[in-house]
Amino acid sequence: MARNIATAAALLWHICCTVRLLSAQDVITYGYGVNGFSLHPPYFNLAEGTKITATATCGQDESGKPVEDLYCKLVGGPVSGDPSQTIQGQYCDICKAESNKAHPSTNAIDGTERWWQSPPLSRGLEYNEVNVTLDLGQWSKRQERNTVTMSGELVQ
Repeated sequence: MARNIATAAALLWHICCTVRLLSAQDVITYGYGVNGFSLHPPYFNLAEGTKITATATCGQDESGKPVEDLYCKLVGGPVSGDPSQTIQGQYCDICKAESNKAHPSTNAIDGTERWWQSPPLSRGLEYNEVNVTLDLGQWSKRQERNTVTMSGELVQ
């Protein structure tokens, strides 16, 4: 189940943060709809330079203070890492804020291979649902802040 959530969250994140922009000039330049061929315009990362927050993060308690949390990767192929970090065939590690093992929400949009990690359910069932909000920094005509919120829930 957690694998499905992780896969769905990764897909949703990709859809929300990456958009293909197409202008009228692109239609002419790239030949969209002309002669039956198309080229792909460059991708634009909507998340770059925005503010991102999460309702909970692995390695931090409710007040943001560092705690040690054990997490295991639930996706991917066979484990080829350190056997001491393998539990039932899954790679496991400790996450802790304010260290090289931190996984804050900003990792999700920094353009690196680092990632945001939600708290493990072993910390409590309230972490079954965690929200990640991306503040686009714009106001709508109704004077509401434009944000994108993604919710993940472990379905058992």
